[in-house]
Amino acid sequence: MTAPYIAPARLAADRNEIERYLRRFIAPGQVVELRALDAVEASWKRPHTLSGFFDDMSLLAAAAAAIPYAAGIYITLNPVDPALISRCYNRVQGQDKTGGTTSDSDILRRRALPIDLDAVRKAGISSSDAEHDQAIAVARRVRADLTAAGWPAPLVADSGNGGRALYRIDLPVDDKGLVKRALAALALRYNSALVEVDQSLFNPARIDKLYGTPVRKGDNTNARPHRLARILEAPDELAPVSRELLEALANTLPAEPLVIRQTTYSGVAFDARTWIAKYLPDAEPPARWQHEGGTGTRWILPVCPWNSQHTDRSAYVLQFASGAMAAGCHHNGCSGRTWDALRDLFEPDRRNGHGQSYAASYLPDHTPAATLPQEAQPRVTLHRAVDVWTPRPPKQYIVHGLLAERDVAMMYAEPGLGKTYICVDLGVSEAIGAHWLGMATAGAPVLLIDEESGYNRLSDRIERTMRGHGVARGTDMPLTYACLAGFNFLSDETWFDELERLVHETGARLVILDALADVMLGGDENSVQDTQPVFHGLRVVAEHTGAAILVIHHSNRSGEYRGSSAIPGAVDLALQVSREGHGPIKIESKKVRDIEHVTFGCDMVWDALTDSFYLRAVDLRPASRILSKGEKYVLRHLAANDGEATKEDIENNADSCSASTAKNAIYTLADKKLLRRTNAGQKGTDASYALTHEGREEAKGL
Repeated sequence: MTAPYIAPARLAADRNEIERYLRRFIAPGQVVELRALDAVEASWKRPHTLSGFFDDMSLLAAAAAAIPYAAGIYITLNPVDPALISRCYNRVQGQDKTGGTTSDSDILRRRALPIDLDAVRKAGISSSDAEHDQAIAVARRVRADLTAAGWPAPLVADSGNGGRALYRIDLPVDDKGLVKRALAALALRYNSALVEVDQSLFNPARIDKLYGTPVRKGDNTNARPHRLARILEAPDELAPVSRELLEALANTLPAEPLVIRQTTYSGVAFDARTWIAKYLPDAEPPARWQHEGGTGTRWILPVCPWNSQHTDRSAYVLQFASGAMAAGCHHNGCSGRTWDALRDLFEPDRRNGHGQSYAASYLPDHTPAATLPQEAQPRVTLHRAVDVWTPRPPKQYIVHGLLAERDVAMMYAEPGLGKTYICVDLGVSEAIGAHWLGMATAGAPVLLIDEESGYNRLSDRIERTMRGHGVARGTDMPLTYACLAGFNFLSDETWFDELERLVHETGARLVILDALADVMLGGDENSVQDTQPVFHGLRVVAEHTGAAILVIHHSNRSGEYRGSSAIPGAVDLALQVSREGHGPIKIESKKVRDIEHVTFGCDMVWDALTDSFYLRAVDLRPASRILSKGEKYVLRHLAANDGEATKEDIENNADSCSASTAKNAIYTLADKKLLRRTNAGQKGTDASYALTHEGREEAKGL
């Protein structure tokens, strides 16, 4: 039976409650906007918005109480620019155009954090009594949990359709997304099928209910009545929540991985719903979950899988809109629990190279992927053109100008030329943050996977190299190595999982694999079918972890890389190591992406007395190069200006030659590949030039 209609006139504003709230929360002298939505007045033909700005709270309370009818009456919680008071001073008026209300740019500082627990229901209607009471109960639970975490007491209120916990904060308007992340963290913890945290209340100019005023959504019925928004709990003092406590809350929100695994290494799609149905059958049904990147899916676990005493819905599994997975538990005792940790709990053999493959581990009864329903096989993530405008992390070099994070690289040479020693020297230099052959390193952890030398031989080489770099005996550094572990990416793809685990465990940003032939035993280096899966799997590991992976390989009799033409196509950087007679070692790029081709040299320095080794940079420039006075000036000027300057700047600062001589020198140096044009040279745009790698080397000798 349809619920009877109740006349709206039965509900009136409570001016005393309005003034009580304003005294509690609004600072003296603060300018506040009063806004009534869908107001009904005899002088207007249709419902409209009323708005005005107040610095006198008694006049604001009187104006709010005098509004005859509105769907809801609100105020700005954060202090507004006092200049806006001239728009409508201590009174309200109908808004017949946009731009008359408060915007984010009008807010002076963040002073309020409203946590709105709203009853889940159809749009445009009030909550039922049961829904209303449930939402208030969750608001009180939020208050209790945050108080236990050290937060000061909030103002707890009945919003008319749910519950509110209103906290005092003190943050700049540009809070770097802190309030937004804090609300998202609360939503992750407390959202359910019945009650949700309103995550839209993060922007500075957001309006909030004026307590003591009616809340009217839809018609006023017995089943879903209109109610008065009112204060339920008000502490004697509203102390501000510290930024540290806000950050601690926001940091409970799992970070979305930068690179997402949508498939296994062999290309089979991972289906989270199937995995959860198999291993977590008691999980609550999947629910939508709003996060920064879009709408994902959330599963709440009634019992924490890591601690069975946690039975308060604190454990969760998340799938981001991109397909990335996360898991955890909100209890401090479960801090650091992750999706990988959850999988390890239920699939203990998935990483050991002898258990189920990554592809089979999530399929119930090892069902072939081809037999799964089509909707269970999301293989591709699509990105729109507009996504390119989203800021991405800047490129981070492991070896400046040569090797960057997420690169897959290869170094090859003929046997006996010292490839392993060269890479060990690179690894030690990286681990201690020393320059490597004149190039800066990131000073990052290194992981060396050895399938060729063995523990004793490799340990000797690392020890010699550490001594050569002046590392004191007994000193540790972030270089980790594994010897003859049996890595074979071709025969067992779970070794990719193991490599990824080791990278995460060690924090490595540079991974060195010695050598290609040893990690694809039984395969044919000349076969695309054998080499391509290996490099594809390494690419996936690099993308997931952010580490750069350098593979040591052998050359053929002509000095070129050995094997399939797919190998150089699969890497970002291919370095050829060669040597003529007893001359210096030459390291030359044969394949690059996003960097200039480089050529540099080194000598191996051995000290028999100290049993030490290191690489010393050697200048490979031809000794006979002759430069004019103008060319020398241009190279010196560019070197003194971080390697780049405009043509006009070069000419105007010529001190050892004329401007015209400097101009001509620019062109001759470009012909000699010592500098390059860096802009397109549109009409009206001054040409800009930068030193090439060879040009930088040449400038060092001037």
